[in-house]
Amino acid sequence: MRIQNSKRFRGRYLAVGVPAVYHVVSRTAFGRFSFKHTEKAMFVRILRKQAAFCGVEVLSFCVMSNHFHLLIKVPEPCLIADDEILRRYRYLYSEANCPPTSPSPKVLKALLLENNEAGQDARRRILARMHDLAVFMRELKQRFGIWFNHRHDNRGTLWAERFRSTLVEASPEALTTVAAYIDLNPVRAKIVDDPAAYRFSSYGRAMGGCRASRLGYVAMFCGKRGWEGLLPSYNLILYGKGERSKGTVDKDVGRASILS
Repeated sequence: MRIQNSKRFRGRYLAVGVPAVYHVVSRTAFGRFSFKHTEKAMFVRILRKQAAFCGVEVLSFCVMSNHFHLLIKVPEPCLIADDEILRRYRYLYSEANCPPTSPSPKVLKALLLENNEAGQDARRRILARMHDLAVFMRELKQRFGIWFNHRHDNRGTLWAERFRSTLVEASPEALTTVAAYIDLNPVRAKIVDDPAAYRFSSYGRAMGGCRASRLGYVAMFCGKRGWEGLLPSYNLILYGKGERSKGTVDKDVGRASILS
């Protein structure tokens, strides 16, 4: 199966004008183990806010000490009402916390209501940042990098390279195979024996009761089952494949990929 509407973007295939799911990986510069518990928790917090603003769906994630994995669903571009633009905008900006280069939510609301040239320009600029994997990843990494450098009085780049992405077939079988590979990262790294014990992953958070993380797994099963209904099936995938070698899991992920 291949998505016909696709293009290469800096060595990666991106779907154009259609919904698509990607397995995304990004690593720190020089392989540094830069992320402790505080950094991982902040990354998850920023991830959720950035995803809500951009309108992408985080199906699965895992934040490790020197890299992270995401399984991201990007919807097709669509028209968005001004009320929805403002709602998403407030995930990133508040009246008290807004950079000089961006209007405050109050100012943006007035601009959109006036709908003059300045308002139309503001609307175009914000919409251009939504429903786009490359923009989402750039802003996510920039936002976290700024926080990280400020916290650690650090200078220079935090990230090693542009992110790597693989387009994934949007079937429950393919999505759950890739999600299981992502969720088993801390087990392969010998950080935990059970992926449910790792709280910087979607599975660990879902097992801890996080509704947002649980909804990602519900979406993988096409919304046909609730969390309690899908958990036995997903655990069979997760723990059944968890005993295999990394190479075997990698082969499963390769079969789930549409384009690489």
